[in-house]
Amino acid sequence: MSFNKYLTKKNISIFLGLVLAIVTVFLFFRNNSNDLPVLARVGQKIITPNDFLLNYEFGFPHLKIGSTLNERKRNYLQFMINEYLFASDAESKNLNLSSEVKYQTEQIRRELLLESIINNDIKNKIKVNPEEIKEAINKSKVSFKFFFWPETDFENAMIIKKMFEQNGIDDTFKKLSGKKSDFHFDYSKYVSDYKTWQDIPEETFKAIKDLKVNEFSNPIKIDDVYYVFQVQDIRRETLRNEEYLSQAPTFQKNYF
Repeated sequence: MSFNKYLTKKNISIFLGLVLAIVTVFLFFRNNSNDLPVLARVGQKIITPNDFLLNYEFGFPHLKIGSTLNERKRNYLQFMINEYLFASDAESKNLNLSSEVKYQTEQIRRELLLESIINNDIKNKIKVNPEEIKEAINKSKVSFKFFFWPETDFENAMIIKKMFEQNGIDDTFKKLSGKKSDFHFDYSKYVSDYKTWQDIPEETFKAIKDLKVNEFSNPIKIDDVYYVFQVQDIRRETLRNEEYLSQAPTFQKNYF
């Protein structure tokens, strides 16, 4: 639902009044957001560069609209301003005193306290190498499409791996289906979509990351099941400098 559709006719007049009365906005984006101490002012509330960067980093992607980074930032800042306006309107109607809002506020307070403990007692003691962050981002630009076959024990997994290598997957299962009348093989259930290292379990990524296309892995035990993997295709995307700058904080958080 768009911002304009969300407002009823009654709320439009309230909204316009609030805009004219209490909003002064500074929309000067530079490469260094610390050039300005305040990005926007909504009544007595302000949005600082740190407020914006934290909110932007963890905000929903569909709110970051625009063809350039600066345009996406401008639009996201406007969303934050709109959010403050709605909050001010809600407070004027005492909606902030409802039991639901109080409960959610308490939940957020606890989460912030936990985050403060982590930042003060743990985070400052851990250093993340920038090269590790860059390597992780580069890895995220590589996606694998792979085949996987499960067996209950290592010996059977080795047998089927050799059959795959000698006959190929299709012919192997044609032979198996000829021996067992109740055997049915649905190939699509055993082939993944394109996945990056972030989309799959660590054990699976370790099993496939060094495989050549069409090469079969030795059986890998994952959760008491032995899997044979085959990488069927690899896609690699070029990392743009703009993407690195925008994604680095997220990957730093993941490493931490």
